[in-house]
Amino acid sequence: MIANSKDDPVVEVVGPPPGPIFSGFSQPERQIDGSWKGTDPFSGHGWIVMDGETPILLGLKSSRRGLSPLQAEFETLLWAMECLISESMMNLGFATDCSELISILDNPSEWPTFAVELQLFKLLKLSFP
Repeated sequence: MIANSKDDPVVEVVGPPPGPIFSGFSQPERQIDGSWKGTDPFSGHGWIVMDGETPILLGLKSSRRGLSPLQAEFETLLWAMECLISESMMNLGFATDCSELISILDNPSEWPTFAVELQLFKLLKLSFP
């Protein structure tokens, strides 16, 4: 029966290596990116926390493909926020290569199709200084 088949996305969160998490020389940066292909049934989502040139934490997952590449980018941001809240890493900003995502966050009233995602973003943002 198809309705009962296991179709959970693969999620991988890789923790930091043993020892100090941050070198102390630079502020760690969190980078996010989503992937979307109209012919693929899945979207890809990834985030990474970098300390200079050293990756210290990352997450990768796939999910059912949404309606657009922009939706994949937004879903990636929301998932990264959730993951990093659970890791108590709320004191840093995010970096993205998606200017439209930044536009949504800067001008939410101009993007009514993302109302649900914007509500979740507002709730998650409360955990970040």
